[in-house]
Amino acid sequence: MRRAVDGESGFVIGAHLSIASGRARGFSRAVDEAETLGANALQIFTRSPSAWRARSIAAAEAAAFRTCASASGLRFLAVHAIYLLNLATPDAALYERSVAALIEEMVRAEALGAVCVVTHLGAHRGAGAKEGAARAVAAIGRALEATRRVGLLLENSAGSGTTLGGRFGEIAEIVDRVADERVGVCFDTCHAFASGYDLRTARAVDSTLQRFDRIIGLASLRLVHLNDSAYGLGSHRDRHEHLGRGAIGSGLAALVRHSALAGVPFILETPKTLDGHRDADAVSLRWARNARRGEEGS
Repeated sequence: MRRAVDGESGFVIGAHLSIASGRARGFSRAVDEAETLGANALQIFTRSPSAWRARSIAAAEAAAFRTCASASGLRFLAVHAIYLLNLATPDAALYERSVAALIEEMVRAEALGAVCVVTHLGAHRGAGAKEGAARAVAAIGRALEATRRVGLLLENSAGSGTTLGGRFGEIAEIVDRVADERVGVCFDTCHAFASGYDLRTARAVDSTLQRFDRIIGLASLRLVHLNDSAYGLGSHRDRHEHLGRGAIGSGLAALVRHSALAGVPFILETPKTLDGHRDADAVSLRWARNARRGEEGS
């Protein structure tokens, strides 16, 4: 694998931004903030990520958001599913609630004109990875049947407990069994590092991406969540850190410049405050752009 790309040509990068606001613009607030940051990619929740119930999105509100997003410089828009979903659980009631919520997320994302929905797979809770994967495959199939065009990206996990997706092979099995072009993978750098995939050097990045390609296939990689990690390699602890300030460090610079990721969008999910100030996203985006150009961090 070639390890670097030059400059910022084709660099699609942004952040997960909040839609919460007292202003009337509602969902469009996130587009406003993305434009202020100079971002050309955006990820949002369409509802509280820790609640099952959500207010409906009126047709006029969705149309206004689509118009706003279209008029902006955005080249990529993702919706992140709520955290409560568990597509691998053996609990029948929770499983059905999760499938229904995933379908709802995808319908809402389609209404807003999003490219994809990003979801965690959940945990098998002792039933075994094979059983958990089978449930996830069935859930995804039902969600695809209930929607028309929006993509679904399966996010890798930190591999704690019985959570699925900590190993590339677990994700590959599900992607292969679903066998639908609408289904791809979101690669979270913090989660990968926490689950044991090294990203601390250019050589380590190259090796991990080669493993991803052999097991899953880089053609399935549709999005990178660009996060440093507060904990060490193989910690199985999911805590994001500011770019270049965590346990991965400068390896993230090699990752954003890697030729294998040249056409893949990047979304930051790093903390919103830095050194007591609330300009963390601006600082992190500058770090990533400088790294893309081959310059040193922020």
